[in-house]
Amino acid sequence: MKPSAAPDSTAESLLEPRDIADLLNYRLFSLLAFSGAAVIRLCEGKYGISRREWHIVAILAKHQSLAPSDISTLTHLDRARVSRAITQLREKELLHREPCPGDQRRAQVRLTAHGERLYRHLFREVAKLNTALTSTLDPAFVAQFDAALDQLTERAKILAQETAPGIHANRWRGRGQRRPWDSTNLEP
Repeated sequence: MKPSAAPDSTAESLLEPRDIADLLNYRLFSLLAFSGAAVIRLCEGKYGISRREWHIVAILAKHQSLAPSDISTLTHLDRARVSRAITQLREKELLHREPCPGDQRRAQVRLTAHGERLYRHLFREVAKLNTALTSTLDPAFVAQFDAALDQLTERAKILAQETAPGIHANRWRGRGQRRPWDSTNLEP
């Protein structure tokens, strides 16, 4: 059976999901997968960078200079992936890594002139894609949707802190820290 591009869902199914296609995170992930494909083609096919590298370039363009740990937090990527991306971006001469005085282990990262130019060019193209995607929506709904996204994000932050507070699953440490499968956790 071929999966449908747009799930057959109503507002009620978002409030009381029946299956995976009714889950908000699944629907948002599907939107990201479809809309992100064009961004990936631009990044990789036209500019020779990965989507992860683009994300870091864009965050640095917004914040000017950041520690790698701050980049990790802002991009929602684990530190190892950020470190690899920083190395790749340095090799492409798109950013500088400057050690902090007195502590060579710590550093600040900022865009080079090439990195700033890449950001300006690629951001214009990604913004056009964003406009093309959102142009299907009524402007009044866009304002409501924007407010709803803010509300959902704030609620998600709270839920992330409240959910299973005694259980630690540190996604920043990679697979080695994941709890092994245990069927005794399932109720009969």
